[in-house]
Amino acid sequence: MCPDSYYTLMRQTSDPKVLRLQMVLYARDHGIKPAAERFKSTPKTVRKWLKRFDGKLASLAEQSRAPRRRPRRLARAHERRILHFKKPAPRFSARRLKHEFELPYSVKAIRRVLREHHLTRPYRRKKHQTKRLLREVKKHWKLFQQIDIDTKNLCDIPEYWLDLRGRGLPQYPYTARDVSTGLLFLGYSDELSLTQTDRSEDRNHRDTETPSGIEDGSAF
Repeated sequence: MCPDSYYTLMRQTSDPKVLRLQMVLYARDHGIKPAAERFKSTPKTVRKWLKRFDGKLASLAEQSRAPRRRPRRLARAHERRILHFKKPAPRFSARRLKHEFELPYSVKAIRRVLREHHLTRPYRRKKHQTKRLLREVKKHWKLFQQIDIDTKNLCDIPEYWLDLRGRGLPQYPYTARDVSTGLLFLGYSDELSLTQTDRSEDRNHRDTETPSGIEDGSAF
């Protein structure tokens, strides 16, 4: 008798068909109930695989339980209507197609039609994967080949606010960072303006004699 139940062995084995073959052959020699007791299964399970076995190991593979037909499958005319709206708008998702064109189908049905016709959007890289690829590119850059300039308002730091007002400390830091090495140039100012930005960029350009890139944002 097996120390573990049939279902435990099924989860642990690398090839369930071999275990089922042993059970079927034992059932042929000793009967269904003795086989069920030996493999700690049920007579119904033994009878099912005994009936399916046709002499080939492949017949003992698990069969798909998915329905053979979908009674709610969209008709061809409805699928063509979805494709008609999708092709001129390839970046629209199933949800947006339904909303924009007021399609009377569920989002799940629209998504299935798009997937079957290979019109779904390709896989998008995760953020950490994109960063890893960028690191591979940047590590081949030369020193000072690219410098990024940015600034920040320090008023949102509670620990700095009192000293900023009481001691007249600068409110805006201007940073210039070398992309390939992370080398950082730091400067401070009492005002946030394009003039200060140009001064910071000119100073860094004189020091390094390299092009710099300014982030396109509301900071400037």
